[in-house]
Amino acid sequence: MSPKIVEIEPDTGEIQSIEELKDWLIERVADDNDIVIDELQEELAAQLDEEDEEKGIKGSEEWRTSVSTILLNTPADLGQGWEWDGFRKCRYHGKRNPGGEPEGEGALLYENKDTFQGIFTAGILNRRGVMTFAHRNEGVEKIEGAWEQGLLNGEIRATLINTGWIEGYYRDGVPHGFSREFGPRCHGKNILRSTGRYYKGIRRGLFWKGMFDNSGWLVGEVDDKGDFTGDDIAYIYPEMKMAIRGEFKDEKLVCGQLCELVGCTESKGMKKPVFSEGSGPIYEYENPSIRNIALHPLLRDPWEETKVYVSESQLPQGGEGLFAKKDIAQWEIVALYNGIKVKTSTYASEHMPRSDYRIRLNADIDMDIPFGFHKLEQYCATLCHKANHSFTPNVEWTLFEHPRFGLIRSLTAQKPIKKDEEILVNYQMALAKSPDWYRQVWLQHMRLVKKGDDKAIQRYIDRQYELQGYRIPLPESEVLDVPEPVGVDLSVLPEEYLKPEHLTEEAAVKYARTAAGMREQEPSEPRITEIDTEITCLEP
Repeated sequence: MSPKIVEIEPDTGEIQSIEELKDWLIERVADDNDIVIDELQEELAAQLDEEDEEKGIKGSEEWRTSVSTILLNTPADLGQGWEWDGFRKCRYHGKRNPGGEPEGEGALLYENKDTFQGIFTAGILNRRGVMTFAHRNEGVEKIEGAWEQGLLNGEIRATLINTGWIEGYYRDGVPHGFSREFGPRCHGKNILRSTGRYYKGIRRGLFWKGMFDNSGWLVGEVDDKGDFTGDDIAYIYPEMKMAIRGEFKDEKLVCGQLCELVGCTESKGMKKPVFSEGSGPIYEYENPSIRNIALHPLLRDPWEETKVYVSESQLPQGGEGLFAKKDIAQWEIVALYNGIKVKTSTYASEHMPRSDYRIRLNADIDMDIPFGFHKLEQYCATLCHKANHSFTPNVEWTLFEHPRFGLIRSLTAQKPIKKDEEILVNYQMALAKSPDWYRQVWLQHMRLVKKGDDKAIQRYIDRQYELQGYRIPLPESEVLDVPEPVGVDLSVLPEEYLKPEHLTEEAAVKYARTAAGMREQEPSEPRITEIDTEITCLEP
């Protein structure tokens, strides 16, 4: 039966195919060599600006601040050698015209060590070149473009500290016009992080947001504040076949249902997805924390459910394992790893009992499976924790942004995987601190796969000791003995340290200082203690 089409009031009556949507989004917008953004700006920007002007869209606070600040007079007390760029003072080094104004090649140096280098025209305010930010407070390393009367205008390119970049248009110092942002490359390809249109610093109309490591898309009409808030926003899974569509607030899923992506229409230059009618259970953001792995632990992720299943492992003493439900291509995402989220460097993090499931999410957060929740009758919303270890894996760890679980881990195929093939991942444990069974498997790998003898293994152990300062203890027996895996038992931790106030960044810093033996300074204490010591100078 064909899926029922939802009434979406398209700009045109023609529904285009999914392939046409992919061609536009992935082959054109996600291709940094394609000029699609420039074409949209040239064809539609003026018309859409006029429409927003008639609607009385006021623009962002940053836009209002920029416009009002630039109208102020230059301060009279800048000091000798200082110039005014419309917002702050700086020193100019470079060529000047006969009237003494900056003209031609030159550079600016600001008090906070920001720099600008480029071409000046009759003064500081009109220039074209590159502004480099010393502190990169907003994630921007540098921005290239033209400043007119002190405000950035026209086409720009901003380089981000995460190796990504933004291409788009500015007016009056803020984003204004069509834009696209790229994130760090993944598997040799650029990742499109967002695309859409701005008006006076605010996102307008249909916007696309790309998730980490190609883990899907968030798409919909943003609200008057430019936020993904509304009752017709969708998260589209990576293969662009399935979606969860419904109400979102500030990019978080409030409630939605599963539907199919069936095509697209044109919406003011952008491709707008068309979906089937939603059906099945209601999904929501599960708010994972140190206490909560999921609000609905038995509600399967419908996309992952099409990819993997759990069965008896083919590995010796492997217990349950994870298997491919269908053929999986290289670099295709295979399974999802959700768990409780633990702020690192806190008392709770440092005193949690041993668990076989604890993994690193990022520099600030670890993930784990609670005690008993490794069993399918307790938790099966995601199944990645069922994947067994191998030193010759067929998948690797990646990141995934999920509408129910937020930022989590996932497994991505390193090579093509056949239907019913077991999913195997390298657990990447530190050998010196790993359990006996892990080192037993490592020894077997070194002997059978790497063809190493006792001397080769000892050389490896010695080399790791020199590099890391930890010596890998050889297991007493090479006979494999894998115990039943266990999750983390939070009941042994003092209740006090599971409270939100003890899981913040401030709590982590305080705990780290205490663990290092550093005393907290009292508010009444001076930051610098005066030393009343008489200094006697020696006679020459």
